[in-house]
Amino acid sequence: MISCTQKYANYQVIRKADFQYPAPAHQEPITQKMHPGKKDRMEKCFNQWLFSSNAEKEKEEHLPVMVRYLCPKDNYLIETRMTHTWWTALVFSRACIDIKTHCPKGNR
Repeated sequence: MISCTQKYANYQVIRKADFQYPAPAHQEPITQKMHPGKKDRMEKCFNQWLFSSNAEKEKEEHLPVMVRYLCPKDNYLIETRMTHTWWTALVFSRACIDIKTHCPKGNR
């Protein structure tokens, strides 16, 4: 008995300092026109055995920190795609997040 779920979230622009997850609704910041530059990516998984922890909650708590870590010289992320994956097999569960984004080009 194994089940797997995947959910995608796309964001045109993220202001890293304001990003929260889960949030009622993401408000994209009003900025000057920014073009995507170099790609950045981060992936992390959280494990759960029976009821020893809550992998999904840990993932949600780490997500804003991960967003702030990407493109360290920039305040914004451009064309971001987040893939949330959750799978479970009887007594073991895993929640993963894969963030693919672009740093702003020439906006420093």
